[in-house]
Amino acid sequence: MEFYDAHSHIIEEQSGGFLIALEGQPFYDGIPNNNNIIEYCKDKNLLFPVQYVSKSFNKTTTSVLKYHPQRENYEVFEVFRDIKNRKPKLIIIDTLGEPFWNVADYWKLIKACPDFNFILAHSGGWNIKDYIKIPIIEPNVWIDFSWTQHYFGWCGDEQALNQNIDVINYAMNHRRLKYKILFGSDNPFYSQETALDKYINIDNEDFLKNNFLKLINESKLI
Repeated sequence: MEFYDAHSHIIEEQSGGFLIALEGQPFYDGIPNNNNIIEYCKDKNLLFPVQYVSKSFNKTTTSVLKYHPQRENYEVFEVFRDIKNRKPKLIIIDTLGEPFWNVADYWKLIKACPDFNFILAHSGGWNIKDYIKIPIIEPNVWIDFSWTQHYFGWCGDEQALNQNIDVINYAMNHRRLKYKILFGSDNPFYSQETALDKYINIDNEDFLKNNFLKLINESKLI
């Protein structure tokens, strides 16, 4: 089956997507780092390497970059300055940033960078309701439910938090937002297969394929 995983750290069954490097601590064996991420994606059609921007990482060679405010303890102005300096075609930013960042900080960054496309990875976790508003309003913002969809029991066998499950279901049926949602698994931390089974039951190719292809086209990655 053809599907694209917008948030994975290892290669499994995806037809393509974003393969995201990790740096720093904690260290996870088997996940590519910034030095070898490009080699992992070599000769694989529509699988894009994503380098992880740490405070000590100076040289970037990929068109898609990942920022993790909580892991790196970034200030908003530092990420803004770094984006303006590196000029990536697409930015993936972790939204599990509290207590270091709140939703207003993400709004501030996005408003300051209207010429860059963003993916709000994990859709804010506990505060998902605040984050789904951003891609509805901002044309350069997309979202995935990786981590959040498993952690709150929308898929998999974790205890269900119904208010967050309702928000995911609402988003997937929203007349505009459903075209800004990307399938993401956060594999191997959460099962790509388990997430895929849930998305297949929805029977919507936009989440698994079409939205991703539209994003990479708009971001001029192909």
